[in-house]
Amino acid sequence: MRTTLDRIVTGLFAAAMGIFLLLAIALVLLQLVGVVTVQPALVVAAETWLKSPSILAAVAVAILGYVLFNVRGEQPSDG
Repeated sequence: MRTTLDRIVTGLFAAAMGIFLLLAIALVLLQLVGVVTVQPALVVAAETWLKSPSILAAVAVAILGYVLFNVRGEQPSDG
């Protein structure tokens, strides 16, 4: 049961991380293009479209990382 749950949560974590990275990279690249081409509307539009989904994806990654850590039964290091 634990290995099945581990596989499911690992897959969800990887998918959420991929979605987060794609959204964050798209946000930064669109804003960079807007700055370089002196188009403030593009900078603002990129933030309007992608900021909230990026934050939600980051929250999902954090929660799934916490769940994965507990499913695997790992102990935090004192390190």
